[in-house]
Amino acid sequence: MKRLNKLINSPKYNQYLKKNSQSEEDRIFCKHNWEHLINVGRITYVMVLERNVGEELFKKLQLEAKVELKEVIYTAAFLHDIGRWKEYKTGEDHAQISAELAVDLLERHGFTTLEQKAILRAIKEHRGEVNSKKSILGRLICEADNLSRNCKSCSARQSCKGIKNPKIKY
Repeated sequence: MKRLNKLINSPKYNQYLKKNSQSEEDRIFCKHNWEHLINVGRITYVMVLERNVGEELFKKLQLEAKVELKEVIYTAAFLHDIGRWKEYKTGEDHAQISAELAVDLLERHGFTTLEQKAILRAIKEHRGEVNSKKSILGRLICEADNLSRNCKSCSARQSCKGIKNPKIKY
């Protein structure tokens, strides 16, 4: 996962995470930090394995090596909320903003056109209900995003708009 590791260590990427952190300093609800992003990646990857959709994704992305599929999955997870800070600032949809910010990062770090297309679509689709109109990766990132929440021990549970993860699944 060379490309992903270079991406997540890049100054631009870390600038976005810092802006998220600053914007969420006083937030009592779930934060969009490193822990959240890695949890979404791990849960998504586990779901790909358990649901046997890896081969289908591998073929759709026309990847040359299986290790690239894992990198695409984790990259989508690590990028899906990078624009969250801008939503707080302007009210714009962070899924769309995150996809826009991700374009440059993906290009700079050598992701192919097909990989970029799949990652950007998944980022745009990660909000809302899981449904068949979303791509496979979009559905998985969306579901993992909700499953990654630590609702069980959250101190803001009573104030939350909706418990997204009442039981541990992954």
